[in-house]
Amino acid sequence: MEHVSNCEVCGNAIFTPELAKDHFIIVKCLKCGLEFVNPRLTMFENRDFYEDSSVSYGRYLDRETFDTQIQKAVVKGILRYKQCGRFLDVGCAIGNRLQVAKDYFEIYGVEIAEWAAKYASERLGIEIWQNPIEELWLPSNFFDVITFSEVIEHLHSPAAFLREIHRILSVGGIVYLTTGNTLSLDALYWKEKWYYYAPQYHLFYFNHRNMKLLLSKTEFEILESRGSIRVLDMFDIFSAYPDIFRFLRGVVGKFSWRGFTVANMGVIARKL
Repeated sequence: MEHVSNCEVCGNAIFTPELAKDHFIIVKCLKCGLEFVNPRLTMFENRDFYEDSSVSYGRYLDRETFDTQIQKAVVKGILRYKQCGRFLDVGCAIGNRLQVAKDYFEIYGVEIAEWAAKYASERLGIEIWQNPIEELWLPSNFFDVITFSEVIEHLHSPAAFLREIHRILSVGGIVYLTTGNTLSLDALYWKEKWYYYAPQYHLFYFNHRNMKLLLSKTEFEILESRGSIRVLDMFDIFSAYPDIFRFLRGVVGKFSWRGFTVANMGVIARKL
């Protein structure tokens, strides 16, 4: 375990405990409202979640048709600001977004989960990089669009990640991200039972205000910031309990329950 001394967004060192869940404490920055796990698992300790990727990423196969429709809407939104060039999806899973984007862009993908990366590579006919973005040593000003959905909350340093994204993005390039929103109706209603509070692997919890502060700090200008739809399935509900998830999936086969939530935020921003 490791302790966090300063807020990732504003640098403040005064936090208050927000809630306890699954033997972890989630604290809240008293200055900007960022919530984060403290103390938290180290990167080495956290690796087990990604090693069993066939369990978590297999759900994308079950909902591929519907998810593709969502990705079409995402790409359509991006096309309002950028119509061609190099398109990188970080955390591309099985490649649904890249499958849509390839009709307009030269596509690239990053996915550290081995099973998902192999599937996406074979499906799209491109290499999917499996290292964290900071370890790839990609050229500066290379990409025109970079997207990362449900990624930033997993990172040990979102600011360092965004600085690297800024470096490899072309001037005026576009980023699209999604993550949970602690001020959404879902989060406020469910409180500690909110599905996004998964402190084993979700280390940070943002709202629109502190996400704007973080993007400004790393030299991005927000163009759009709004609610983002996410499809919930059994994995989302039981993700903290993989044994229960495997049992239920074995009993019911394909996912028998799906729901929708707008507890996430979707942000489009431009490199300054």
